[in-house]
Amino acid sequence: MNTELLLSGLPLWWAAGPRELLYGPEKQVLVPAVRRLGEMRAVLYPAGEPGRAEDERALYYMYRALNQPEHRALFQEKGIRYDVTVLEPGSIGLEYIKTAGHYHPFKPGSGCTYPEVYEVLHGRACYLMQKPHNLQDPRQGLAQVIVVDAGPGDKVLIPPDFGHITINPGHDFLVMSNLVAAAFQSVYEPLVEMGGGGYFGLVSAAAGRGDAGETAGADRPGAGANFSSAAGAVPGSSAAGHADPQNGTAAGDVEHRGSAAGRAGSEETAAGPFFVANPRYAALPPLARVGPQEVPQFSLLKDISQYSAFVANPGHFEFLTNPRDFTREFEKYLQALL
Repeated sequence: MNTELLLSGLPLWWAAGPRELLYGPEKQVLVPAVRRLGEMRAVLYPAGEPGRAEDERALYYMYRALNQPEHRALFQEKGIRYDVTVLEPGSIGLEYIKTAGHYHPFKPGSGCTYPEVYEVLHGRACYLMQKPHNLQDPRQGLAQVIVVDAGPGDKVLIPPDFGHITINPGHDFLVMSNLVAAAFQSVYEPLVEMGGGGYFGLVSAAAGRGDAGETAGADRPGAGANFSSAAGAVPGSSAAGHADPQNGTAAGDVEHRGSAAGRAGSEETAAGPFFVANPRYAALPPLARVGPQEVPQFSLLKDISQYSAFVANPGHFEFLTNPRDFTREFEKYLQALL
């Protein structure tokens, strides 16, 4: 069955059976770059990791620089790229399927990194955003970690200086789009070095207990064998973190703020994923779990296609290519988000 991606603002369909993204009235099959399990091992939660026989398993599909022919010159002139990414449902061992995660490059001469904005077209998403104390050395720990629960039509802005990972906690495919500067090149190395993000999104609270982590990291030197658990409780409450007595890893707190609960109208949204700390990080702050925040001045409004919004008002998206000019707006966004 083909799912029409009406929220995209483009003639796009997702064909779940053959795993194909279809474009235009003739439903042309677009060719993606495919991220496979074997490429992800360095950033996975190590306890219960799948065997090597699954290395060719496709986890997500990336479609780059999509646009209608009549809009191509506009995208090129403004230096903006529109992409679509599709994540499989399910889990990788004990962890929900996720992207590899990346940081953003610095805008030359600006002193800050490029931002990015995501839009959920189908399914559910958890966007884990993390800001390191020092972008040049993530081993020094993180200053801030935010998880945004998002559903169809929601927009999630990744501000400058944040890296991020997308998690699919649902039973269906997650289809999302993003707008970003065309000169953007993802920076993967810091997350590979740290064995993933500051927290892992697991399928259950039990998966993050010490017994699941006793054999963790057997073939990955430096990966902690015991993971402190910071389970994501029902939003509106908080689960206090604690230090693992064997390795001193601070799990931090899970703080639920705003209206993250029930964004997709289900208990599953409220209950999972369950987040556990990555002990490779020297310092971890509490994990704040929130709902999406609209940004009218950037035309980031729920249920309004970001593709259509860009075509109608390209000047509203200058923040993607000239982030230093919008420092105050990014600060206000983070304040409103939290």
